[in-house]
Amino acid sequence: MCDVQTLRAFVLQRLAAAAEDIIEQFERTLANNEEQRSERQKLLEAVFSPQVHPQRADVQLLFVTNDEVHAEQQDLWSNLDQDNPPEPPHIKVELEEVQTNQDTEELPGLKEEAGVTELTFSSVPVMSEEDDVEKHQSYRARTRSMKRRAKGKRQQTSLQSFFKATRASHETGECIPETVEEHSSLESPHPESPETPGDCSAETEPPVKKAKTSAAADSGKKQAMTQKERDRNRQIKADWFAIFKWLIYDKEKNLFFCTYCMEAKKTNLFTRGKCAKVPKKDDFNKHTMRADHKLAAGAKQGSRQMLKARAKADDRARESTTAAFETAQWVAQEDVPNVKFSGPVDLQLEEGAQSLRVPEKDDGSIHYGQHTPVNDLRECVATEEEDEILKEVDEAQYFSLEADEASDCSSKTVLRVYIRYIGPDACPRVRFLGVREMEATTSDAIAAALHQLLEAKGLNRSHMVGLATDGASVMTGVKVDLTTQFKKEVPFLVANHCMAHRLQQAAEKAATRVPLISKYIGTLNCFARVVKFSAKFTRTLEVSQRIHSGQTKKIKEAFFTRVLSLCDGTQAMAGCIPAVLSALEQAATEKSTVEGKVQLKGLAADMGSYKFIYLTHFLADTVGLLGILSKLMQVTTSTYQDLKDAIDNTVCSLLALGQVKGTGGFLEKLEGAFPSTPPAEGKTLWEDHYVKDTQKQRDEVKKAVDLFMDNIVTQLQCTFPDHDTMSAFDIFCPSAKLTSDDSSDKLDKLLELYGADKEKKGVTHTKVVDPDAAKTEWKILGPMVPKYSSMEDLYCRYVSKNKDAYPNMERLVKIGLTITVTSVNCERGVSRSKTSSRNAPPL
Repeated sequence: MCDVQTLRAFVLQRLAAAAEDIIEQFERTLANNEEQRSERQKLLEAVFSPQVHPQRADVQLLFVTNDEVHAEQQDLWSNLDQDNPPEPPHIKVELEEVQTNQDTEELPGLKEEAGVTELTFSSVPVMSEEDDVEKHQSYRARTRSMKRRAKGKRQQTSLQSFFKATRASHETGECIPETVEEHSSLESPHPESPETPGDCSAETEPPVKKAKTSAAADSGKKQAMTQKERDRNRQIKADWFAIFKWLIYDKEKNLFFCTYCMEAKKTNLFTRGKCAKVPKKDDFNKHTMRADHKLAAGAKQGSRQMLKARAKADDRARESTTAAFETAQWVAQEDVPNVKFSGPVDLQLEEGAQSLRVPEKDDGSIHYGQHTPVNDLRECVATEEEDEILKEVDEAQYFSLEADEASDCSSKTVLRVYIRYIGPDACPRVRFLGVREMEATTSDAIAAALHQLLEAKGLNRSHMVGLATDGASVMTGVKVDLTTQFKKEVPFLVANHCMAHRLQQAAEKAATRVPLISKYIGTLNCFARVVKFSAKFTRTLEVSQRIHSGQTKKIKEAFFTRVLSLCDGTQAMAGCIPAVLSALEQAATEKSTVEGKVQLKGLAADMGSYKFIYLTHFLADTVGLLGILSKLMQVTTSTYQDLKDAIDNTVCSLLALGQVKGTGGFLEKLEGAFPSTPPAEGKTLWEDHYVKDTQKQRDEVKKAVDLFMDNIVTQLQCTFPDHDTMSAFDIFCPSAKLTSDDSSDKLDKLLELYGADKEKKGVTHTKVVDPDAAKTEWKILGPMVPKYSSMEDLYCRYVSKNKDAYPNMERLVKIGLTITVTSVNCERGVSRSKTSSRNAPPL
């Protein structure tokens, strides 16, 4: 309340001071007017008492007597000094035209109407036409001037009354009168209205304005709007905010504010709040021209430019960093050493990748060209990808692991782990989870390392449904292996020995039981070592290959523990045996040492025989089938059902190849190349070379081939038996074509594992599915399975999209796709780790 009184006293003080200044100005003006009044009085007398000369007798003039006019003017000037001046007298002067007729009209007598006196003269001297026009124009001009001055005098008197009231209210503390607008906007109560003069046959005289004397006519006309009324009707316009970008309006406080001045912390009317009771655009224009507002606007513009420049620099830096991250990720994926990181960057710069030019130094080198920064980039990428993977795993709910222990190039024993889950696209995904160093290779050490990794990643072991490892005893033993320990903790875990490892073991067992096959592999590897360590022989072999077949093939060492290497080696040899024999003969003649000649001649003798040639083509076909199966097992997201079908098809193909040899593939090329019976001299001409061919060799080859075929088929059937749990998921595999009874039995097997609560180490784990509801859902889902190509296709296209209708079946199919059956991804990780050792910084 004190603030309001203080503000009121301040405003009253300022108004009183302004009123005094205005009154002084008006007093000076009145003094000047008094000096000029005498002169104006003389002019008025000249106007109302003109001297006329008798020229025309047909014109009559109506004038008010000079004495009466003088008396009324005296009253007018005396009343202007009073507080409430009376209404000025109506002075009406009429000039009536009189037509020139032979009979003179009689003018009416004296008339009085509303305080206006009209005098009629029946005979008046007539002036000349020039004097008449000049006198009337002067008369009209002086009459208008007199009325304006009278109006100004009345307004001045009204203002004097207002200022006296203002001064009295300031002294007594009363409210200021609110009629300032009324006093400052007084209008003349006698507006001028022109009259149209009548037509005259001779000459037209200038019109004379006639003052209205009717009070009823004044009351009927609409009065002009006062300033207070105009202010009361003012409204806020929307286009103001578009014109003045800095303008804001607080509706609750009814105030205008300037955002520029507020941000610049200026002190003016628009920072405190401009009252919006009488909104005026002119107030905003005046504020725009203020110096402090211009400074605030300039600072705002500078701030905007700085923000734009900073945003542009940030965008360039972001593009540069993104390009560097993408390059580092590509280098990591391609196993390129860190020291070669600058090479791809330079290549991109040469090709116009401008985004990579930002991190360039002044000397032209790249910021991220050294080992440590590149490692930092890789760690950032790995952290981001890891967070994304863990988020997807949490959404998938179930996961399985691939684990394998191995030694890196520094002879440290490490455990590499990959994780498999169902991604957001309803497809299986396999991602690298982590690596842990181990001090020992025992099952306890491996289990501890795996537990630490799961805890570090925040993964719940109860959601783990699968674990795949190699055939090491510490992984898949009987009592103290890794899988046994995890089965005691994880309720719904299904452990699998890697199917790719089992295929290699089956092929190795089948080959070692056939001595001739083992000897053949030894001869092939001996020749591969000669090619590897002799550049001269390598060039000779390449020339020989171009002569015989027009193309060169590289022959490497082959092992049955690596099915693909044996497949590649035998198939490469089957296509270039004639070239190999020619190269060996030429190299033996050029060899300077006796030992070298003997070695090359011995290889030529072993490889230039029916036994070697037939086994090469036979193994190229047989191992070729195993190689295809091995490649299928190395698919990242392969399922048990897919691989089991591939194994069954491979067994059938091997049986067909054993019964009818030479019906296709490499063996077909030998048809007709050798006679049905070997020649007596023991040599047969084949591809321009005489090769050793005896009946004994043919018998040994036939026996070895039959034995190997029996062994490999037996090993495949024994190594890959039907897994009870994994085979139960065949109900979701369209290619299984199960009967109704088989489907019912397999569903019961799944419900036995996942449809009951499990207790592990004192912890009860809730069942995954409801058995009764699952059987009901299967009645509807079962007939839909044959319509899809695979279990993955069934889940992606139908089950995942209708999980609300099949909640239990959806969990079972998801678990079947999540369980991993190979650990080939870990094998790839081991090979990559050996390559990554090249990325270490130089000592």
